[in-house]
Amino acid sequence: MLADEHIAFVVNANSPMKTGKDLLERMKRDPASLSISIAAALGNANHIAASLVGKAVGADPKKFRIAVFNSSGESITAVLGGHVELAVTTTGLVAGHIQAGRIRVIAVASEKRLPGALAQTPTWREQGVDVVFSSWRALIGPRGMTPEQVAYWDGLMAKVSTQDEWLHDLDQNALTPAYMNSEATKKLFAQQAETLRGILTDLGLAR
Repeated sequence: MLADEHIAFVVNANSPMKTGKDLLERMKRDPASLSISIAAALGNANHIAASLVGKAVGADPKKFRIAVFNSSGESITAVLGGHVELAVTTTGLVAGHIQAGRIRVIAVASEKRLPGALAQTPTWREQGVDVVFSSWRALIGPRGMTPEQVAYWDGLMAKVSTQDEWLHDLDQNALTPAYMNSEATKKLFAQQAETLRGILTDLGLAR
């Protein structure tokens, strides 16, 4: 595990939804009326984050109108053009639009507030919804690696993860340092598999 790319809930700057509370009320009142853009596939981290928030307030996430785009850039463009009401996207693409006043980020699904352009955006937890979910970035090797090979990459990435150049690069790309060694990463993935199995079953996407 190398880093977390957190997930933002984005509306047009002119949207009547001003806060996360406004979105939650809409989800509860009429989930089928809410149009949401994601990239680039159903069941991905963005879709799951939106579904977990909906489920947390008693909404049926299967009723959301999900528009799938080829990229998060296209997903945000759909919000800018008024074609969908909400984009759920990783945070890397939103800073410029925030600074230009084109969008409003009404919540992030992170444990704590993020720095920079998102410093004024509350987390879902701050708004009464216990949802933390990110698009993790990890180093994954082939099946059958030896313990010595795993140990080599554990050691190498442990060193890299503390270097100023690495940390600067993460900051420039709106990524949060989240290094874990291979054993801790396997435990995290096992825990997350249960969450994913549950929400994907709710969405009718689990096999």
